[in-house]
Amino acid sequence: MATSAQLTPRFGTQLVDFAQRVVEILMAYPWGVDQDIFLHEYYNGTPPSDSQTRDFQWEEFKRAKDYSNEMFNSRKSEWLWVRARRGLARGQFFYQAVARIVDGEPEIVIRYPISQTLYEEKTAEWFTRTKSQMRVKVANIEAKKRAAIASGNPRLLQEAEREFDEIYVMAPRLAAIYFDTGLTVEDLQQISRSPRLPRMLHNSVKRTLDTYKKFQHEIQQLSQVVYTLKRIRGGRP
Repeated sequence: MATSAQLTPRFGTQLVDFAQRVVEILMAYPWGVDQDIFLHEYYNGTPPSDSQTRDFQWEEFKRAKDYSNEMFNSRKSEWLWVRARRGLARGQFFYQAVARIVDGEPEIVIRYPISQTLYEEKTAEWFTRTKSQMRVKVANIEAKKRAAIASGNPRLLQEAEREFDEIYVMAPRLAAIYFDTGLTVEDLQQISRSPRLPRMLHNSVKRTLDTYKKFQHEIQQLSQVVYTLKRIRGGRP
């Protein structure tokens, strides 16, 4: 049975050292790590039998995973981006190393076909979260727009309209550049203004921005048609 001192959460260098050991274990198991695998590796083949210690160390594992994700997002070398997928047993989860930072850049480490399994499982979760995030974003813009009209604040109204017109380029090819969600139009505009941008790339960015402007105009027209139909029919078009 572990003592209370042994079950104290790790902080500072202790957490960092522990997280580095977690990274080593994750890299050693390309198909994922569940609680039993982690404890077996961490305790060199003789894991504790009492549930209190086992549960505590598993929670510490998840804290270390979160720390690694933070370091990955900060582009710290050798840290991992980790995701969880469900196992076959009730309450079982496998934590999967997806990518790591090498020389400041993300490198994919997950293998196929487990990558397909993770993608298929997470698709519904990501869709739900993305939809919820967009609902919050729209609610904020609508509230901002109403406040701007009520107070007669043209700058705030312009900000709300600009946010309504934001478009994210969610192409996987673009997302692969930074291992992120892709590029926003603002990203492209900043790139186009860079004095170090090669002429060939500048022309490509300009063509993309021109396409965006046409697309934005079409979206604005479509939304007006849909709003008009809703008013006429008193509900959904």
